[in-house]
Order: sequence, then structure tokens, then C-alpha cells
Amino acid sequence: MEARYAANQTVTVYQDENGTRSRKKLVQLLWGDMVDLTAEPAGEYAQVKTRIDEGSKRYPGWVLKSDLQTEPLLEVTFVDIGQGDGCLLVMPDVEVPDNKRRAVLIDAGERDNMARYLRYRFWFPSERRPYRFHAGIISHPDSDHYKGFGPIFGLSGVSFENLYHNGLVERKGSLPLGATSASNPELYVDLVDGKSKLEKVLAEEARKPGRKLYPDMLRKGLEGGKFGNFTMLSRADRFMPGFTNADDVSIEILGPVVEKDDDGRSGLRDFGSKGKTKNGHSVVLRLTYRHVRMLLGGDLNIPSEELFLRTVTGQEVPDDPAELDAYLKEANSGLGADVMKCCHHGSADFSSLFLRAVNPVATVISSGDDEPHSHPRAETIGAIGKHSRGSRPLIFSTELARSAKDFIRDPGKERADIKRAHTAVLKETDKRKRAALAKTFRKLVDQTIQRTIQVYGAIYVRTDGKDVVIAQKFERSNAGKLWDVYHLHPDSNGQLSFSSAHE
Repeated sequence: MEARYAANQTVTVYQDENGTRSRKKLVQLLWGDMVDLTAEPAGEYAQVKTRIDEGSKRYPGWVLKSDLQTEPLLEVTFVDIGQGDGCLLVMPDVEVPDNKRRAVLIDAGERDNMARYLRYRFWFPSERRPYRFHAGIISHPDSDHYKGFGPIFGLSGVSFENLYHNGLVERKGSLPLGATSASNPELYVDLVDGKSKLEKVLAEEARKPGRKLYPDMLRKGLEGGKFGNFTMLSRADRFMPGFTNADDVSIEILGPVVEKDDDGRSGLRDFGSKGKTKNGHSVVLRLTYRHVRMLLGGDLNIPSEELFLRTVTGQEVPDDPAELDAYLKEANSGLGADVMKCCHHGSADFSSLFLRAVNPVATVISSGDDEPHSHPRAETIGAIGKHSRGSRPLIFSTELARSAKDFIRDPGKERADIKRAHTAVLKETDKRKRAALAKTFRKLVDQTIQRTIQVYGAIYVRTDGKDVVIAQKFERSNAGKLWDVYHLHPDSNGQLSFSSAHE
């Protein structure tokens, strides 16, 4: 079967080819969603197979031939992983075997939300049907960014060709971020820049009392063969391997910013505390696909954003207000983006000048309600709106988009079904039958949990390199409409903009 992709903002899949407007609608696809073409269409409609629920089965249906295209889109999905970050990139690769387009995972939250989403997205990979990601990126060693990789490493058949990080591995003892430079004490120089250095650090940590979650997780992944290469990314690399400016999709590495000490050793600046230093040296990426740019900003803070501005412009912020426009124009060339993943979940620890330099038309905030920081902060939301472009800039939130209403309509019935299945397992005495019932019970529980998190709450960004669609699912289907869609399109100057129907 050949892959095809939804060619319009939303595309309806019908149960059959014949009938009137009243024919049953199976599902509403979003621009770029993939279907399997069962046969070359002869008439107005094409028969396809697609998923209509959260299971692993594809169902047959009919789609208008004009609603399908052959080229995939760049997919960027900000998954609702609760408090933390989790972002999946699927590249617009064409002519790849079995439609295995390159996928890059950037952070994975703290719990198993991302693991469950990936099982949904990639059809429950297993030893019989493995899935190898092109890359995983841990932006920095904070648990709400890296800890979710643990459950992913536990998925059978899932691995990463490359695992990237910012060079900092938190450790036991008096030097939790490694040694600093003798000549420049403000620089951390004991960086974990490759796999051999990681193995050395893990061996040293194993001999020390106590426990650190980050090295322990990396050890399990390494011993389990869950990743091939392990490499530090920094601005000195310019581009992520495989995504240079010569490629259709480029990924610039904007941070962390590596500095040299007096002895020529590479190091990362101390920002005043362990937490600020880890956050401030997040892996920061700018993704460019043709004419569309996206900034993925990790957990940057004021000192790191100020360092970014100095690095990009080569100068301090001018004292003369008359020079500020030229300064921001220069900063925008190195930091500007159409879509931005808000830094640090909407923390108030941000630079307004940095926001002005990025000047996005749309911003996505990844945060959760089970946290003590009240992210996103009210002043941050206001500043994003103020410093974004357009009369009605867009701000999306995984926390606000989250809902399970459309899936769990009868919680009492769900509870009763699970209890009944569990009781059947406990009562069965035959070993073989008990194992089968236990498998059914686990599947039922997994699907129930899955429905509450995997789709609702995600922010979907799709682009062909010219236009951008950003969408979230309605809490409840409205007149057959499943998607709340926002369309960014080039204006007369070629700059992406959003036009509201209410202007």
C-alpha cells in the first residue's frame, strides 16, 4: 500500500463511497495526516485505510481524491506531558522504505506520558516491529525534561541512532556539574562530550555512594543498547548532524554557548547556581524548513538569554535608544522565528529583549498543573503577546488544550469494565487461561489510560515550508469538526502572518 497525506486543513474520511451528504463520517484528518492508499483511485473517491481510534488497527474508508497529496509535511508535535517539555519532530522525508521518515524526539517530560504517546503515534513498536529514532535530544539534565526517557528506553523494540545532550551530567559529590577551570573558575570544563567520556563518568559514579537519577537513566539506556552515539551539542557545531544548511530541513544549534578558558579548554559558564546553570545551557535549536523557522528554546533564563544576545550581535545592548532598532534587527537574524516553543514553561525569568529579537507570530507553552511555579506566569503571557508580531499573535498551551471529555463519556462504565476484567483474572485457576485474561486486562487498562493523555492536550504544527497550520483538538466535536485550526500564511512581504476572521 502507498502512503498518502491529507491535502487540506481538515479532511473527512467516510465509511463508504456511495450515498449523500448524510453518509457516515469515520474521522476527520488534519493536514499532513497519513493514510494508506489501498488501490489507485478510479473515480472521485479513493479507498484508504486509516486509524479512527487509539488502537493499533487501520480501518477502511473513503476520501475525496482531491483531498490527498503525495508529499509529506514537516510535523512538529508538542505533547502534553504535564509539567515539563516533550516535542516530536517527524521529517518530510520522501521515498523512504515503509514510510519510516526520520523522527527526532526533544525531551520527554518526567513520567510515561511521552512513552504512551509514542506507542500511539508509531503503532506500538515491539521486537517484531522495531522503531529506531534518528535522534533523541535531552535539552538539559532536569527531571521534567529527561526522566521520561526512562520509560521510552523500556519500550521493547525502541532505540535511538543518536542521543544528544548539553554536555552536563549531574553527579554525586562536591562537584555536581563536574570540575571548573583552574584559570577561569566561572567555566565548567569537565564536559561529557561523547560516549567514551560518558562511560568513564558512569564508571566513576558507580564507585560513589548515593544515587543520581540522570546518570542512572543513561547507564540503563547504554547497557540496554537503547542508543548508538552519545554526543554533546553546542553552538560551536553550528548544525545538528544530518540537518545542515545544505539539507531541505536544517537544524541550527544556537546553544549551549561554549566559551574557552585561558588554557584553551571548552567550558560552559556558571550562571550563579546549579539550577540556573543547567537551565541556561539548554540545547536550543532553530529548525528551518524552506521559508518557515521554529525556535525550540529549552529552559533559558535571563543570564543565558543575555549571553545569546551578546553572542549573536557581538555587542552589548546599546545605551542609545536610537541604536536599539538596528541592534534588534541584527539579533533577529540569528534568533528570529515564526513559531517559538516558549522558554522554561512560561517562567517569568526571561529577557524582554530576547522576546523582541525572536518576534514570533505563534508561541507554544508546555506546562502542567501539578507544579509549584504557576507556569505560565501572567506577566510572561502578556510579554509574549506584546513582543510577538501581528495584531493578534497566537499563544498555545498544552495545559489549556488538555481534555479527556470526548473519550471517556461514562467513567462509571469504564471503572466497572476494568473491575470485571480484573476479577476474572483473579478467579481463573487455569494457568494458560489466566495469562490470556491478564493480557486482556492489561490491554484494557492501557487503552483507558492512553485515551486520557495521548491526543488531547497536544499542539500540532504542520508545514510544507510555505504555510503553517497549528491545531489542537476540540474538547467536544462541534458539528463534525474535530480540529481547532489556525493557518499562518505568507503576507505581501513573504513573512508569515495570522489573519483572524474577527478583524
